[in-house]
Amino acid sequence: MNTLLAPSSRFILCLAVFVCYTDVPLWGQTRVVPGSPAETIRIEVFLRGDSDLCEGARQYAQQLGQRTRGLEVVFHDVLKDREQLKRLWTLARESGRDKPVVPAFLCCSQIHYGFTSEEENGADVENLFTADVYTRSSCPRCQSAKRFISSTLQPRWPALRFRFYEITYDTAARQRYEELCRSQGKVPGLPTLHFAGQVIIGYQGDHITGAQWASLIERAAADREPRTR
Repeated sequence: MNTLLAPSSRFILCLAVFVCYTDVPLWGQTRVVPGSPAETIRIEVFLRGDSDLCEGARQYAQQLGQRTRGLEVVFHDVLKDREQLKRLWTLARESGRDKPVVPAFLCCSQIHYGFTSEEENGADVENLFTADVYTRSSCPRCQSAKRFISSTLQPRWPALRFRFYEITYDTAARQRYEELCRSQGKVPGLPTLHFAGQVIIGYQGDHITGAQWASLIERAAADREPRTR
């Protein structure tokens, strides 16, 4: 014998089926779709056309863009572009400086001032689009997070670099990780992601924390201003 549902029960059942079969993220979360098309990370370089140091920075940035898939390099000559010069002054004030310095590199909500050579400053520039991930080999959630990075985040943002720290035997990394967590007023937890000046602690699965990681990267990649330090 068929059983008839009350109207309210039928509505709840339909809503449950809709959520299950459409996989629509709730409450404004970023939808995580493995195999999404690759997206670019932009790095902006502020230069003066009459400076030898700036010319060295230009050549380095051009080579960096050529060897880094998914990295878009945009140059601004502040002697020719007054709007970008004004913007550079604003960026300097927002990052706590009295005045700007060129060359300057802006990427993922962070800015680096000055350039002498790739050996001297290359690591600082590339840190702008590098995410630090603190893990422990015996942590199952850390392994899940690593799989999500390799299967979803890295293919989507090929220019983004992930630097992993195993804290079991790395005392300095463990101290940095604990300080990062406490700077958020939270108990240290694993894994911990540090990117674009933001810290996300723990991992509650791909559709929760993984979506938060993806959302953070999306915002940082789209942001054209550094976060105030």
